[in-house]
Amino acid sequence: MTRKSPGINSIEDLKGRCVVDDLTGHWHWKGAFTYTGHSVVASVWSPALQRTVSMAKAIGLLMGEPIPEGKLWYRKCGCGDCANPAHYRIGTRQELGRLARPSNTPLHNAKISAYRRAQSGRPVLMVAGSSIFNLGG
Repeated sequence: MTRKSPGINSIEDLKGRCVVDDLTGHWHWKGAFTYTGHSVVASVWSPALQRTVSMAKAIGLLMGEPIPEGKLWYRKCGCGDCANPAHYRIGTRQELGRLARPSNTPLHNAKISAYRRAQSGRPVLMVAGSSIFNLGG
């Protein structure tokens, strides 16, 4: 298989393949994505790994910082397609898990139900805990 490009060899190469948002500082990746939507740098070839690597691993390789045992690179900004190295850090899976938003809470489920009701044209009054939300209708 013939390679189409030499890959990304520097932070400048990486930034050149992104759309930079000056307001937020995000570098929106315009390359390949996995089926789950997490960004993957398909053209970063690691001779040591002999494979393509994730955005976090690519940034770590480009920055040349070794990852200690039990640690990983992860994005701290929450923007799914961000490739700005300033938005990544080295940490543990536990630290990464703390950034994840809870998705199966009563309030979250109530918001999803209310949104679906609103989309169907039915009136929406959402009660979650001690809060009442009038979402239109």
